[in-house]
Amino acid sequence: MPARRWRLRPGQQVLRRQWGDECVVFNNLSGDCHLLDANGYDVLVCLQNSAEPMDTAALASRFNLDDADEVDALERVLAGLAGCELIEALA
Repeated sequence: MPARRWRLRPGQQVLRRQWGDECVVFNNLSGDCHLLDANGYDVLVCLQNSAEPMDTAALASRFNLDDADEVDALERVLAGLAGCELIEALA
């Protein structure tokens, strides 16, 4: 089974206000606001700046994540962003 690839939802703008390690992101597609930590925001911006969808391994490499616990944490961040409907997984 191919690895899931991730991208910002089409039409999604990353409108935000940041204070220290926390960031509020406005989802212009749903009208909802979401409080993200620095990791979540960094992953969101990485996907926003990517010309192509990225799989988890490419994201882990981008953030220099080496061990399984770090990659598991990244997968939880991706699932959280998808749950907020800010990003989507592609088959």
